[in-house]
Amino acid sequence: MAGQTQTRRTGRERERALAKLATQQHGVVARAQLLALGFKPDAIEGRLDLHRLIHVHRTVYAVGHGHLTRRSRMTAAVLACGDGALLSHRSAAELWGIGGHAASAVDVNAPRGRQGLPRRTGIRLHRSKIDAEDRANQAGIPATTVARTLFDLAEVVERMRLERAWEEADRLGLLQIGAVERVCERGRGRHALRPIRRLLEDSRY
Repeated sequence: MAGQTQTRRTGRERERALAKLATQQHGVVARAQLLALGFKPDAIEGRLDLHRLIHVHRTVYAVGHGHLTRRSRMTAAVLACGDGALLSHRSAAELWGIGGHAASAVDVNAPRGRQGLPRRTGIRLHRSKIDAEDRANQAGIPATTVARTLFDLAEVVERMRLERAWEEADRLGLLQIGAVERVCERGRGRHALRPIRRLLEDSRY
């Protein structure tokens, strides 16, 4: 009986930990996280069969229901790309509130060297070096900083959209000129340098 009580208590603790994690991550969790919480593979499969977990990506699940918000999909995309991945480009601009609503596909920057990542529906994968200073967490989602987001955005959107994002970041008090300058120093040879340096020059007048 004591052993059964301990098992039930451990199970409740796992359930509470899962509920807390799902809340923090906009209702989605990765298989690796479930295993780390103590859920066995057969328990995960059982939850999938009962629709208590619902596939979003191959190793990422919605917890309890399939209704996903935009932030749920952003989080799921980052989790699907593994450790070190960050929301980036248009999607990071959307998350920070400086880029409007991005395309349905979610932009994710995964570390270099993860060439084996399979293509995943709904994810636009980018691979470039990410400095520790370029990492942030916005609304519980790992994302590039505003400075790095603007730099990356300069390579994928037209000039007017970049200028609007820059102005909105400034209006919201998110624009840090020094941080943008440091991103430029780390980004030598990138196509973003010219448009970003032009905006930096304009901001000094």
